[in-house]
Amino acid sequence: MRQDFLLQLEKELAEGEDKESLAERAWLWFDSQHFTEKQANKIRRKLEKLLQVTPPQAVATPRFTNLLDSKNWPLTATSWLSKYVKYTMFCGAPLPFHFYVGATILGAALRREAWIPFGRTPTFAAMYTVLIAPPGCCYKSTAIRIGVGILRELSNVKVISGRATPEAISNILSYKENEPKKDAIALIAASELYRFLAGHNTPANSQIVSALTSWYDAEMEDDDITITRDERKLHNIAISLLGGSTLDWLVEALPKNVFAGGFMSRILFVVQEYTDRVWAISPPDDPLLRTELLEDLHDIQEQYKGPKELTPEALECYSQWFVKQHHFLTSADERAADFYQRRADYVRKLALILSASERHEVIELSDVKWSIRILELLSPALDSVITPISLGEAGFAMDLVRRLVEKYKEITRTELLRKCCSRGVDRDKMDRALDTLKTADLVEEDIVGKRGGRLYKWTKD
Repeated sequence: MRQDFLLQLEKELAEGEDKESLAERAWLWFDSQHFTEKQANKIRRKLEKLLQVTPPQAVATPRFTNLLDSKNWPLTATSWLSKYVKYTMFCGAPLPFHFYVGATILGAALRREAWIPFGRTPTFAAMYTVLIAPPGCCYKSTAIRIGVGILRELSNVKVISGRATPEAISNILSYKENEPKKDAIALIAASELYRFLAGHNTPANSQIVSALTSWYDAEMEDDDITITRDERKLHNIAISLLGGSTLDWLVEALPKNVFAGGFMSRILFVVQEYTDRVWAISPPDDPLLRTELLEDLHDIQEQYKGPKELTPEALECYSQWFVKQHHFLTSADERAADFYQRRADYVRKLALILSASERHEVIELSDVKWSIRILELLSPALDSVITPISLGEAGFAMDLVRRLVEKYKEITRTELLRKCCSRGVDRDKMDRALDTLKTADLVEEDIVGKRGGRLYKWTKD
């Protein structure tokens, strides 16, 4: 039957039949067959040679583009963050990347000089921020370098970058009993987070994840014996993390026990798949505006200090949100809860940063409202991170198929198989994943054309 179809196709081409309609019929037929990978490659080449055209390509639909609208961000005329975002217009990274890099830089610059009193442990502005995007499309490393370059010019905040070993990081931040105390205040800049985490499931990888989990709480004193095995101590901890990664590298780099200690909930994931800033040659930066940014950042450091109380209205807003968040966590899927359980920390951290950016004397209602809003903006994209990290290696095929159908909205079996095979997922694994996704009502299979070509559609909004 396979040869019959190809022979008939050759005959109709020779008789001058419309090549476009023949091509559509041929690829629908190809989609309807159950070829082995070897057979599929051979027949695909045959069809391409006969028709002189490649299979139709699915068009990816960019997600999370609502985050590109400046109206969704607290960019007032008076804020430092607004000035920072304006300065970064020369870089092709999307607005959310620049905003959260700026917020992380400002939080690191505040050190432990400003805080929100909160029970036994005050809230400081140090954040763990990770930018996630497909390779080469959103300039995440460039966005990080711009912010880090500004922070480096402040003499009182250490910047740790490159592939520093856990031992080296510990030596920079900690001290021995017989040495003078030093503040463990630094920004760890890891534009390639995979390199910083030292690869996949290595001892060093687990050590640095364990250390970062402990350091997040910004304790006054902490012991550090898990990395160096020496009796070292940390004092006045305020450590920020600013990293970048593709989703695939992140899944590979994180150790299998990453959920056990709550590390994932300590990270603010900022996901983008698209940028609306596309230039063949990017415009130059504004050196005068950069100078103003540095001067203003230095002024904020000098002036924005001490405990920052919430106004009664701000406290009421935060309390109402906290109750809703608590209800969400009690009913949420276990893995989703692992990512969201520290959201209250980030509402306070961002409120403190926004207050500093506006030079408010206290945490105002607008600071809390905006911090809640910009965190909620990230939630839809966070689902795209939770699933592959939660599934790990065992669920790689399932997640790959899910992501591809979701990304393209509609994709033929031919193209889906090609994309899966290029990532090491064969037809059988792809079919098993599709069966599961169809059962879960996430993917719908349509039969199109007289020959029964198969088209897969993403059904979840």
